[in-house]
Amino acid sequence: MHGSLPEFKGTLEAAGWTEAGGGGLADTVLYVAAAVAHETHRALVALARSLQGGGNAAHHLGLHLPKAKAWTTALGHDTRINRMAVSPQTFEGAKATVSYERNDDPLGGRDHLRIFATGQRDAKGELVWAIATFHDTGLHLALGHPESGFLFHSMQKDVGAERDQVLDSLTGRSHATVARFSRNWGRGALYGEQVEDCNGYDVTLP
Repeated sequence: MHGSLPEFKGTLEAAGWTEAGGGGLADTVLYVAAAVAHETHRALVALARSLQGGGNAAHHLGLHLPKAKAWTTALGHDTRINRMAVSPQTFEGAKATVSYERNDDPLGGRDHLRIFATGQRDAKGELVWAIATFHDTGLHLALGHPESGFLFHSMQKDVGAERDQVLDSLTGRSHATVARFSRNWGRGALYGEQVEDCNGYDVTLP
């Protein structure tokens, strides 16, 4: 990406992306509480629907579900679900400047990306940033990750479709300049992610 970070952040947020939360044990505890509230409410909704037409039980659940949803929203649970922390991966030894995500599901997947400062400028003097994007497909037990409550996301290995989603987010609402390039990326990333079609994109926002 070529341009200012605020420009890119604004473009991503307009396309439905949310800045990821911080990491650490305290944030993990808050997120787990939010996930439990989220999944409990979802289970109650499913139960009420399965009991529709079954008498007082469904009626009782139907009356109380809006209140339950209001409580989870008031406690910030919905916000925390959309701000799940991301793992601290690096690009050329540097941590991400900022990370974004969307379509969060506590027990399922999410789309997320990391934006890294390259320290470079292009011929026009614009800052150059690197984006790495990933699609989580679910959770698994991970004894080597106590910082995340011994749970870790499973990831889709080919990031091509996720890359295309991010490209659409950056270009769908603006007249961005896009140039495709090919590169042999070598071995996969830390958790095995690869760009199987070898394509990348240079994006400059107007």
